[in-house]
Amino acid sequence: MQPLTTELVDYSKIGFAIPAGIGFHFTKKRRHRFGWDMGWRTTFSDYIDDASTVYADPNLLPGGAAGTAAQLADQSSFAYALDPTLPHPNNYKEGAIRGDPTHNDSYLTMTFTYSYVLRGQSNFYRQRYSWIRGAKRVGRKSRAKF
Repeated sequence: MQPLTTELVDYSKIGFAIPAGIGFHFTKKRRHRFGWDMGWRTTFSDYIDDASTVYADPNLLPGGAAGTAAQLADQSSFAYALDPTLPHPNNYKEGAIRGDPTHNDSYLTMTFTYSYVLRGQSNFYRQRYSWIRGAKRVGRKSRAKF
């Protein structure tokens, strides 16, 4: 949406965020690992969702009122046709509030994970999961003598 400048504002495609999160993982029978993570990101931009201030004049957008930018900036008529209980499309015309410019954007993600321990051959695996392999001593089998 950035190249379309739907609010007549040129903003960067690159942004920075401050991450914060929490997670929980537990292992069952030393083979199955279940996890839950939640992360909150606060950004330094108000254009993650491409909406910050007010609706722009469609005639000033690239391509004019019939262009792609104007159609993507104002999809209220399509939504109203599908669900007449939504506010009337006239509420979304030039100068109407489109976003909240007083706060930057933030977003929350939540992830559920599952993993299964495969029989591995690395030193890490041998040290941590020797109970699976048995109490075999791993080392040199024989030494060459000259």
